[in-house]
Amino acid sequence: MRERVAYLFMIGVLIMLLAITFGVLGKGHYQPPKAETVVSFPVTLV
Repeated sequence: MRERVAYLFMIGVLIMLLAITFGVLGKGHYQPPKAETVVSFPVTLV
């Protein structure tokens, strides 16, 4: 019986985390950091 309650609790927490995550991402407020294109090695075109 305790195992069943524990599994239901863990599944509930997982569903809540997914709902919060997709709720925040779905609003469109999250902006991923812009990647800068930086060449890390010297380029010589001779």
